[in-house]
Amino acid sequence: MKDAYYIRDAHQYFRKCQETLLSKHTDTLTDCNLMPMKQQTLDHYFIPPVPILYDRYSTEELDQLLDISLPAEALFPTGQTYYVMDISSQQHTAYNSILFQLDDAPKKSMESTAAIMTRYFESRQLPYRSMQKFGNTLGHFHCLPYLYGDTCFVPDRGASKQSASWYALHHMTDVYYASDQSATVLYHHQYPLLNLSLKKATFKKQLSVACDMLRVQNALADHILLLYPQQYIKVQQPPDNLIQKELLRTSFQAPPLTFFEYLDYMIYFKVQHVLTGIFGVDNPYLEEAREGFRKPKFMDRFPVKKGRGHRIH
Repeated sequence: MKDAYYIRDAHQYFRKCQETLLSKHTDTLTDCNLMPMKQQTLDHYFIPPVPILYDRYSTEELDQLLDISLPAEALFPTGQTYYVMDISSQQHTAYNSILFQLDDAPKKSMESTAAIMTRYFESRQLPYRSMQKFGNTLGHFHCLPYLYGDTCFVPDRGASKQSASWYALHHMTDVYYASDQSATVLYHHQYPLLNLSLKKATFKKQLSVACDMLRVQNALADHILLLYPQQYIKVQQPPDNLIQKELLRTSFQAPPLTFFEYLDYMIYFKVQHVLTGIFGVDNPYLEEAREGFRKPKFMDRFPVKKGRGHRIH
C-alpha cells in the first residue's frame, strides 16, 4: 500500500511540475532540477529534494512552490523532512504551510506549522515546552531547538506562542556563508538545500546551543544505562552532519555531572525560577527566600549568575 501511495504521488508531482514549468518559464524552478527522475523500473520514481533558494519568497515564487506541492489535509514530519515552511503571513493564499522531504514531493496544507510540529512532538512523547525548560537550565532561552536523540529541528523565531518555520539541522552536512555573512546556505551531502536569512553569528549560535543540549542528553543517557547491570557497547559512527562535526571540534564549557547531580540541579534551578516569578526580580525578600533552599554542593564548581535564573555556564 505504501508503494502504491508513493507511485501515485510521484505521478501527480510529475504532472504538476510539467504544468508549472510549461506555464511559467522562470529560473527559480527550471534551474532546480525539480522533475522526478524515472528509475530502472517503470513503476517507481526518484523525487529529488526541492532546494529552498530563499526562506523569504516573492508572491510569484511562492505561487510556483504551491503549484508543484501536493495538497494534504494534515502534514506529518518524518525522518526525511528537512524543512517545514510557515507561510501563514501570506494573505493571497489559503495555505499556511509547506513540508519538504528529501525523498518525496513537497506537501501543502491549511494547517499551521504550530499544529504540525505539536503533533510531531506529541508523537515523540516529549513536548516542545519540556525541551525549552531543558535548554533553560543550560542557560539558553531564545529560539531553542527541538533536540531528541539524533533529531534536531530549529525554529527561525520564537515558537512558543506563534507559528514558525523549522529546518532539520540533523540533515545538514555542510555550510556556506554569504560574502557579507548575511545569509547561510546549508548543504545535504554537497546538495544545497536551504538558503536562510541567517547571519553567520546567528547560525553558529544555534549550532552551539544544539551541541550543548546534545552533550548533556548523551551524558544523562549514558549514566542511566550504567545504572543497569546489562552491558552495552556504544558504537562510534563517523560524523555525518554539522552537529556531529561540531561536537568533535569543540568541548562543553562545564564540568561533567552525574545523572543524580543533574536532577538535583534541575530541581534547584526550577525552585529559583519559581521564586523569581512569585516575588519579582526587584523584591528585597527574594534573596531571603532563596536562602531557604539549600544549593547542591557540586554547584560550587559553577559560576552562579543572577537574572533569569541560575545557569550552568
